[in-house]
Amino acid sequence: MPERPIPTTRMDRFDSLDAAPAGWYAIARQRELSTRHPLQRWLFDTPVALMAGPRGPVALQDRCPHRGA
Repeated sequence: MPERPIPTTRMDRFDSLDAAPAGWYAIARQRELSTRHPLQRWLFDTPVALMAGPRGPVALQDRCPHRGA
């Protein structure tokens, strides 16, 4: 069975993507994700950190949570 791209659907996690059209955006394949090391991708000029979580893929805005950088 061919591997399907991982869609990003929870647009509410990305504050800077308010202007992005709602929908699914394939930015990685599941085999590229690790539970130990985040994968960085860009979506609409916004850095995104992707990882494999216990219940599926996890996508967060890639920024420093301590300094907001």
